[in-house]
Amino acid sequence: MRALFGAMLLAVSAYAATAADDFNMIVELSQADVQRKVARLFPAGYETPFFAVNVDNPLVDLKEGSDRIGLRVDVQVDLMGELSFNGRGRLDGKPRYAAERGEIYLDEAGLRELHLDGVPSEVMPDVERVADMVVREALRDQPLYLVSQPGTPKILSEDLRAVRVENGKLILELVMP
Repeated sequence: MRALFGAMLLAVSAYAATAADDFNMIVELSQADVQRKVARLFPAGYETPFFAVNVDNPLVDLKEGSDRIGLRVDVQVDLMGELSFNGRGRLDGKPRYAAERGEIYLDEAGLRELHLDGVPSEVMPDVERVADMVVREALRDQPLYLVSQPGTPKILSEDLRAVRVENGKLILELVMP
C-alpha cells in the first residue's frame, strides 16, 4: 500500500511539473523582427566641448546558443570639431521582460569592442567610456519589443525563464503564473 501511494504521489508530481511547463509562453522573434525594433533606437550620441560620439546603423547579431542580443554599430568620433574618426563597435545585452508593461528591454547592455582607426591612444579610453555610455543610455529605457499588443490582454508573466537563439531566431520563454 505504501509503495502504491508513493507511486501515485510521484505520478501526480510529474504531471504537475509537466502541466506547469505547459503554461509557459514561447515568443519567437526573427532577426528581422529584432532588427526593426532596434533600428528605431538609433542614432544616439553624446557631445562635450572636446569631443562628440555618435552611434548608428545597428545590425542585430543573434549567435546560436546565446542568451544575449548582439549588435554591430557604426561609431563616429569628432575631436574638438577638427578631427573625425569612423569605425565599428560590437555591443550586447541580456533581454528582460517587464510584465507590468508587457515589454522586453536589454539589461547589462554595453560596448564589448570598439575599433577606430587613427584615434590617439591617450584619448581612446575616454572615447570607449563615452561610447559605452551612449549605448547604455540608448537602450536602458527603450523597449525592444512589446509582447502584449495594444487592445489585447496583458500577459501576466513574472519573468523570462529562458532566452536562447535557435535557428537564427530569438526564443523567449515567459514563465506564466
